[in-house]
Amino acid sequence: MKKIFKYVLTMVVLVIIYITTLHITSLIPSKYLKENVKETSEILLQEGNNLIIPSKLKNIYIKYDNYTDALMINTAYSIDSNNPLESCMVCRKNYIPGTTKIIFTDTLHELKSASKYSEVDQVGELRDTVNNDIDESFEYARYWHGYLIVLRILLLLFNITEIRLLFSVILIILLAILIYLLVKKIGIHMLFIFLIGFLMVDYEYIGNSLQGCSVFFITVISSIFIILRYNKIKHFPLVFLIIGSLTNFFDFLTVPILTLGVPFTVFFLLKQRKTPRIIIQTNNYMGN
Repeated sequence: MKKIFKYVLTMVVLVIIYITTLHITSLIPSKYLKENVKETSEILLQEGNNLIIPSKLKNIYIKYDNYTDALMINTAYSIDSNNPLESCMVCRKNYIPGTTKIIFTDTLHELKSASKYSEVDQVGELRDTVNNDIDESFEYARYWHGYLIVLRILLLLFNITEIRLLFSVILIILLAILIYLLVKKIGIHMLFIFLIGFLMVDYEYIGNSLQGCSVFFITVISSIFIILRYNKIKHFPLVFLIIGSLTNFFDFLTVPILTLGVPFTVFFLLKQRKTPRIIIQTNNYMGN
């Protein structure tokens, strides 16, 4: 009963933290984001709704979803600082106070674009939103949109090209730290196993995708935390509960299983290393 209470209390505290942090960052007026959002819209307009990069593997290309990245930036810019709590809960796109005429509530179906577009065009909507040239807004309340906490702060300082570079550098540093700790705590063979695994998913390009990098940040940071705190953590199920909750908060439904699989693998490897091995020795006696 005490354990159940601990899990429930943890979830309540996490939800309070989520709402509070979203509320605080939603107090930032969008006018301070405008310059970088405008630069970002022009960059994404040149790239199109999908950014295609040649992979290191022959005849393989990586397709990044600018479509969703534009939607995320649009949502960050569309926050109304005059009504921050409501705004961060309903998470509208295309919202311009004083200009927006129609607001469509979230219907749990595929998110549409404004009627001025012949097809769904998130990049075009971002450009028109930052230029005050759109009057239909859509709510997207089915997700937490926790990425807004980080994205709104970064858009105060950087455009999307600079954010991509920043994310890429941080992700590479975090992976280097993780592999170093794995080699130190378990063995040199971890260098090849984990490095090959991450390179096979083109890890070096993950920072180019605002949508996809959240789960990789959570995965690598959680794995590092488990290694550093392994001997001091008493309730690992609670740790994985928090990791899962953070995934649900930040991730835009990409590869959430990653935040379970890799940290759990790290936990299992550490546990296996700490478990005493019982060696049974048998002696064979041969008669004369």
